[in-house]
Amino acid sequence: GFNNKEVGNVTSFSVTGLNPATTYYYRLRAYNSNGTSGNSNTITVTTLIEPPLAPEALVASNIAHSGFTANWTSVAQADGYRLDVSENSSFNSFIDGFNNKNVGDVTSFSITNLTPEKTYFYRLRSYNNNGVSSNSNTINVTTTPDYTSINEGEETIGIKIYPNPASSELWIEFINRSSKRLDIQLINLQGQIVDQKTLDEPGEVRTSFNVANLHPGVYLLILRSNEFNVVRKIVIQK
Repeated sequence: GFNNKEVGNVTSFSVTGLNPATTYYYRLRAYNSNGTSGNSNTITVTTLIEPPLAPEALVASNIAHSGFTANWTSVAQADGYRLDVSENSSFNSFIDGFNNKNVGDVTSFSITNLTPEKTYFYRLRSYNNNGVSSNSNTINVTTTPDYTSINEGEETIGIKIYPNPASSELWIEFINRSSKRLDIQLINLQGQIVDQKTLDEPGEVRTSFNVANLHPGVYLLILRSNEFNVVRKIVIQK
């Protein structure tokens, strides 16, 4: 398309669709009704190297009550990555220190000093000397509850959990001495609730969770009210 291309009576013209980091040459000729001039001098121009591609943000790991580890894929030609962490998916505000944070040439980074049981969002950009990529996809992650008061009040409710390990049905027996709402939650080690129940009546309780469809591994069973907080480790096996 650029062999003797007619560009009109102008003094500049945009040439697009070229390859990055490639040298090109251009020259011109003027014309009118009396004919065409000879060639102009030749200009050499080299296109820039493209900025790196955006990384892919991966699910978080090491999720705890006060932090988590953000993960992402490596990008060829990237010199490093910049990380945003926010309490909202629109990223119109950021947690302290994580607005375009330069985390270096790594593919994971630990975020600490967060609030328990709160959802956070993170995204990244890769960069090199030629520029910064567009944003990656966004990952959301919810920190776990703070279990510093683990098993507070356990002796007053006489809890029994069986069988443990469990493979199909997990039974829980205890005395609900609370006159308030009582929540029973089964969560995985990523802080995700996989099953839960809510009780409003005091007295002897015998209830169960169907765990047959859960992946084998370690879970936490939490009994929590305004008056006590009990956490037990549960093993699911097949």
